[in-house]
Amino acid sequence: MATQSKSSLFKAWEVTCEANYMEVRLDAPGGFFFFHWLMVFHSQVSIKSDVTCTSQMYKDDWNSLKTAHSSTTSDWQVMFQQGEQKHSPMTLSQAAKQGYAFFLTSGRLVFRTPYGQPHSLNTEVNGVPVEVVYVTMYSRQSWVVLMIDLVAACSMDEGSPDGDHMVWRTLDPLYPSLSIVDVSVGLNGQLLEQPAAEKRGYTVQKHDSRLQISVPFDADGRYRKSFVNGSLFDFYVFHVYSEQILLSQDQVETRLRLHRTMTAVVQRPLLTENRTILEEEVFTAYLGKLPEDVVLAAVTLNGEEYTLPLANTSSHTITKVTYADNTQGYTLRVPFEHPVVGKKVNHSPSRTSRS
Repeated sequence: MATQSKSSLFKAWEVTCEANYMEVRLDAPGGFFFFHWLMVFHSQVSIKSDVTCTSQMYKDDWNSLKTAHSSTTSDWQVMFQQGEQKHSPMTLSQAAKQGYAFFLTSGRLVFRTPYGQPHSLNTEVNGVPVEVVYVTMYSRQSWVVLMIDLVAACSMDEGSPDGDHMVWRTLDPLYPSLSIVDVSVGLNGQLLEQPAAEKRGYTVQKHDSRLQISVPFDADGRYRKSFVNGSLFDFYVFHVYSEQILLSQDQVETRLRLHRTMTAVVQRPLLTENRTILEEEVFTAYLGKLPEDVVLAAVTLNGEEYTLPLANTSSHTITKVTYADNTQGYTLRVPFEHPVVGKKVNHSPSRTSRS
């Protein structure tokens, strides 16, 4: 059997973890997929990816080769594997009916699969949920057999809030046979240069074979919406984009693109201050750190509700102040003599309490 390594056959490998599908893309120099049939006779060529998540995936390579060699058709077929379980081969049209897509042209191969397919392997490694799809493509023409092993692996971590950052985790590295040489991160499909990312509060850290990407809650490009449910909350949406450059031992580059939509609901702390000065005989209260999409609709004073805007004849006032950080504050002033103010007589000489 003649065997050629990935480095001699492919000039680029790309793995993409999109929001709703995984994809593996291979580009071959000189249109390998077209010309290889003209060059190889009476031999078997096995093309194996260096990307893998579990060592058991390649234990039965010889059985895969025997399956391919016994095929009676020259049409491309695919065979999925879940751990040590191998599924029956199927044609590309049969695979398409199950939601898989294979695109094979001169010099390019693309495999795409939705998440949650029956042939997917879902596991957890070091606390990180991972979904893996392993498939072998093969075709036989006379005594020539071409086999291509493809592995798509993606972190399924949904992200979680941690202080003033949203944190997303993946494995370091996601493909154990490769090493990470560079990591870039951004939002909405736009990567930031490392100095710019650090300046804006992004961090990329390694912890116990995990890669942790942190995005600040105030990052440009994130979506935020306020809502009230007893307390004030912020609803955040982050369309995170990360790109990793991986290298194999023979210096073949694999580009791993990760797209994840993360959401979080965070209670917003408010600032309340009693700014009353007794000599002014006016109750003064301040409510601050309100986001710009929140509108103060009413206030309740000793059980009586007053809707805003207040009537011009009202003896109490509410003043709004906006700040450069897109927050706002309100100052409420209620005179001691306002009808809503309750009075209690203190039996101490010359003293009356008000509330």
